Amino acid sequence: MLAVAPANATMTTRRNLLRVSALAAATPALAGCGASGYDEAARATWRHADARPADAAALRLELVRYATLAANSHNTQPWRFSFVPGGIVIAPDFARGTPVVDPDDHHLWVSLGCALENLVLAAAAFGLRAEPAFERGALAVRLETMAPTHSLLFDAIPRRQCTRAVYDGQPLATDELRQLEAAGRGTGVHVLLLTDRMRLEGVLDWVQRGCSAQMRDPNFVLELKRWIRFGDAEALATRDGLAARPLGTRRYRAGPAACCSVSSSPRRRRRTATRRNCARRAASRCSSPSAQSPHAGSKSAAPTSVSRCSPPRLACATRSSIHPY
Repeated sequence: MLAVAPANATMTTRRNLLRVSALAAATPALAGCGASGYDEAARATWRHADARPADAAALRLELVRYATLAANSHNTQPWRFSFVPGGIVIAPDFARGTPVVDPDDHHLWVSLGCALENLVLAAAAFGLRAEPAFERGALAVRLETMAPTHSLLFDAIPRRQCTRAVYDGQPLATDELRQLEAAGRGTGVHVLLLTDRMRLEGVLDWVQRGCSAQMRDPNFVLELKRWIRFGDAEALATRDGLAARPLGTRRYRAGPAACCSVSSSPRRRRRTATRRNCARRAASRCSSPSAQSPHAGSKSAAPTSVSRCSPPRLACATRSSIHPY
C-alpha cells in the first residue's frame, strides 16, 4: 500500500507545473512582432522530453507533465498530483468539476483515468514500472525500476488532438477507417462505423436535438461560459478551459456576454434549420460505395451563427491541423 499524501501536502498541477517553463520558453518571442506567445507556450507544453531526466525529482515532474496532457472534460484538469515516498498520487480536484453537465463526476473520474494511463506509459518509457491502486479516494501509483519500454501510445501522447474547429471536408481513406476500427477493438468493446446516408442523418439529427436541449438550459450555458477562454491572453493566463483556437476561432469578438446566447426567435429557428441541412449535405458528400467515417467529432461547444453551408459545422470525420492546446 502506498501512503496517500495528506490534504495539506504540496501538490502539482499542469497549470503550476507548466506556467513557468512554458512562459520562459515563450519569452523571446513575446518581445517581438506583438506575438501573443500562445504558439510558443503550446510547443513548450506539447512536446516529448529530449532525454530521461537524471534527477529523480525532475523525472517525477516530467511524468506529471505527460500525465496532464491527457484528455479531460472541458479541459478542466480536475486533478492534483502529489509526490510521496515510492510514487505519485493523483487525487480528484472536485472544485474543478462540472456539476451541470457531469452531476455524478463520471467525466471527472474518466479524466483522472486518462491521466493515469499517460503516466503509466511515460513511466515505462523512462524505465519505471507504474503500479496503480485506488486508495482512500485517490489513485496511488507505485514506481519501481525496470528496463525501458517504448510504445507507440507513448509516442502519440503529445500528438493527441482535440478540436471543435471546422474540419477540412476530406473524408478519411478506407485504410484509415480500418485502422480506427481495429484500434477500437478490445475486451467487450468495438467500434461501429456508420456509412449509410440515412443512418448518418439520424445520428446528426439526434446530435442537433441534444445540443439544442443543452443550450436551452441556462445553468448549462453559465457553466460552459465559465470554461471558455475568450482569446489567447485568457488561455495563457489560466492554462485550462476551452481555448478559442480549438473551438475554431482565435477569439469571440462579442465576448462572454453574447456567447452561447439562446433564443427562440424565428431567425434563430431558421439558422438551426440551415445548420441541420448543412450537416445532412455534408453527410451526403461523405457517403460513398466505399467505407467512410461515421460523423464529425463534436459540434463547437460555443456555437456561433452559421448562415450558409460552406464550410459545415458537422461533417465526416476528417483531418484537422488545429493544435490540441
